[in-house]
Amino acid sequence: MSRAKKNKTNSIIKTTDEYGKTHSFKLVEIIEIDNQEYGLFKYLDPALKKKQDNKANDDDELIVMKILIKDGESYFQVIEDEDEFTYVLDYIEQHEEEIEFE
Repeated sequence: MSRAKKNKTNSIIKTTDEYGKTHSFKLVEIIEIDNQEYGLFKYLDPALKKKQDNKANDDDELIVMKILIKDGESYFQVIEDEDEFTYVLDYIEQHEEEIEFE
């Protein structure tokens, strides 16, 4: 059975992609499903935010990443396994009332 562990957070995470471009994300929630933690993020891109501000009913896109711990440090990893990704999305949809997305 899955269990969710909710952590209220408003951390800003910056990552660098393989091309050297820096991306900023707002970590809005951490959930735990079957002893694995996942971060729920909103992408912070000023150009994207400006476009969204011009659209009255446009929702922010939610990004989900797996949290891995190595040598005491937390790392965020894209969920590459399609079955795991589907499982996590289904879980989030089923428990969206319990998860704070703000």
